[in-house]
Amino acid sequence: EITAELLGCERLFSHKDSGCQCPKCKQGTMQFFGKVVRCSNKECGMPVFKQVAGKLLTDADITDLLTKGKTRTLNGFTSKQGKSFSAAIAFDENFNTKFVFAEHKTAEKRGNVKRYKK
Repeated sequence: EITAELLGCERLFSHKDSGCQCPKCKQGTMQFFGKVVRCSNKECGMPVFKQVAGKLLTDADITDLLTKGKTRTLNGFTSKQGKSFSAAIAFDENFNTKFVFAEHKTAEKRGNVKRYKK
């Protein structure tokens, strides 16, 4: 409750409205703060963090996530092992963010390989 009140204070935390309806409660609008986008409905308060796996999501990426439920495939994420990877960001059933990886077409390629008899 205290956190919601502090975040609502214009002097401490300036924000701008995204113009997007909250995908979780469908009552509030999502508001851009410094490092988070948060629902204006105090009972909901759903957060979406702008930084994910070392990558800062753009306002356009977050708008896609809020309106379409998924971003395009983005490059530049960093795994816990320090390796770079690409993925889309989507919401799970609880409106937490998750990675969506493109399916590899290796099985499809195997089907196109001609087999020769020895």
